[in-house]
Amino acid sequence: MSEELIAAMSQLLTLDTARRLPKSATKTRKALNFEKLKPGDLQQSFEIATRASKMREAFQDWAEDQGLEGASFAVLRRGNVVAVTSYGNESARARNEFASCSKLVTGLAAAQLVRAGKLKWTTTMEEIFGRIFRIQLRHLREITQLREPQLVDIASRYKPLDATKVAKEKAFEFKAIVRPGRVTPRSLVVPVIVEFPEWFRKLTVTQVMTHTSGIRGDLGEGNPYDISIDDRFALIVFSKQEGTHFSYENNNTLVVGKIIEQITGKSYRDAVLDLVLKPLGISDFDADNRGPYAGCWLSTENYARMMRYLDRDLGLMGEAGPDSWPRASGYSIGTFMSAPSATYDTNHSGAWTWNGASLGAFQQYWHDVRTGYFVRYSPLGVDVGPLSQKLREIATDTSLPALDFTTLLDRLKKAGGST
Repeated sequence: MSEELIAAMSQLLTLDTARRLPKSATKTRKALNFEKLKPGDLQQSFEIATRASKMREAFQDWAEDQGLEGASFAVLRRGNVVAVTSYGNESARARNEFASCSKLVTGLAAAQLVRAGKLKWTTTMEEIFGRIFRIQLRHLREITQLREPQLVDIASRYKPLDATKVAKEKAFEFKAIVRPGRVTPRSLVVPVIVEFPEWFRKLTVTQVMTHTSGIRGDLGEGNPYDISIDDRFALIVFSKQEGTHFSYENNNTLVVGKIIEQITGKSYRDAVLDLVLKPLGISDFDADNRGPYAGCWLSTENYARMMRYLDRDLGLMGEAGPDSWPRASGYSIGTFMSAPSATYDTNHSGAWTWNGASLGAFQQYWHDVRTGYFVRYSPLGVDVGPLSQKLREIATDTSLPALDFTTLLDRLKKAGGST
């Protein structure tokens, strides 16, 4: 069974319907090789294609009912992307942003490092970043300025160490900001060595992954597109811990992104490509400065393909798969996730408003029927609940018709122009 066969079935199923597949869903695919078909492939593909067709219709009806300007939609069923469609001014095959649904991308990259033996969920921040770091006073001042309009003297929260006493100890480097044309006093350029706060050094990967670290969110960091991952990380380090109960906060996932960069020695974007996407044949990816928590850019189709990692039965991560992922208060590696069982499910929403932009996104996966979907839409503020409920009904419907070869042959004749 293949996505090509399912797609062919889907196109045949639309020949006698008023609502045809959009052009974006009928692009040229590989020729089908019927000699390689296994017993039951046609029936199974027909069943999946039938559900996919109904799900596409449910999405279109939902988008119309909600009065959306644009939306894109893709369905994953038993490891195959079986439905890809768009509405309004959206394209399901164009790379786009999807806000907090980026957290799953980051979580999967960390899980791949665990699988490779380069990381453990119990690894501490001190084991990853070391005990000390090096930073320029100029850089420190510029980071302080990011705190507008509530300036806080974060410089008073550290005490430089004697460099001669820690000369043999490796220090994490905060990258200096290069400002062309600006002359800076040498006293501010010379870096100082500072100890990471004790509360930060003791945190584990599990704590930052599951948002139980106590990392703050009210850092007043200004324009999220302009601030680098490094500067935001510095703001986190210079903040104060607030408890260790579950509290959903973007900055936790940003720290996970820095962990990925530190271990791989690559940028967040390149590490995600190598760890998560290229193994699935996906190369069309980018990330902005919000990267780890809200700045990943993928097409809706490729996001659904990435959700294959959520399917335990595919075994794409071996022993580092869904059953091993940490959880706290129902939150796991960048997605809310029920306890591992035959019926576990995942979901996560994304929302973004900035300078006139207004978008939402949502992913859902039900393992009992090995079905999931991803939807991106604008404007923000619509109810995804009715769509999820309808898709769940279609995914679990046991009354779908069996494959009728007479009907199938008739539709093949129509597709070929025969009478």
